[in-house]
Amino acid sequence: MPRGDVVPGEEANVRDLWVGSMLSALLVTALAGAAPAAPAPAPEPKTSPEFSGYTYMEKSGEYTVLVYSWLTNYRRTEAFIPLVVAVGRVDEKHKKGETAAEKKAARATVTFQLGDFKLTDSKGKSYAPATLEQIQKEYKFLLSDKDMLSEEPMSTGNLFNESGFMDAVFYPVDGGGRFATGAIELETWSYLETTLYFPRPEAGLDGVMTLTLGSEAITPPIRVKFKLPEPHEKKEKKEKSS
Repeated sequence: MPRGDVVPGEEANVRDLWVGSMLSALLVTALAGAAPAAPAPAPEPKTSPEFSGYTYMEKSGEYTVLVYSWLTNYRRTEAFIPLVVAVGRVDEKHKKGETAAEKKAARATVTFQLGDFKLTDSKGKSYAPATLEQIQKEYKFLLSDKDMLSEEPMSTGNLFNESGFMDAVFYPVDGGGRFATGAIELETWSYLETTLYFPRPEAGLDGVMTLTLGSEAITPPIRVKFKLPEPHEKKEKKEKSS
């Protein structure tokens, strides 16, 4: 006899539904305990904004730093690599409530040493610039680099139109009548452009690298993230407005 008011045959349907629910729950539990899916690949690190062809830029306060990677691409297999850098200093408007001492500090000449620059490869290892003696003895493309840059210079657009150019040569060409710059004094409304040389990174020259400029005057340091053009890539001079 059926119990209560249960219709004959309904009890079997309820039992089937219960069994199906239990099987579904067991399946979900088993899947949850399975090996997790492989993590998605990490996104490729981003470069700093590209100001013009192969020229990357970062600004911090009154300072602007540009890194030009076009020439570096031609020295991929050398023990030392060139990296063209520009540093500009444009005095900002005085802040409200700024003291006389702060205004004086803003107008003071800032000195950069070669050792204030640092290169970090795509794996995070850092390198100090090569010494003048190393480049003179072990690098044979100083004159060639100079000639190539005269044909394909860094494009700074109108970034420094109102700034005076400060001559800086850390690695002069032998016989060129130039002396090595020991330090660079950068005043307000002035800029410099120079070629630095670093040991070729152990991680190679692929991926995103970082050029850091830090000194007592520039804290925190300014870091420009850049990459080299692909070997088949052609240079495009697309300047952005400042």
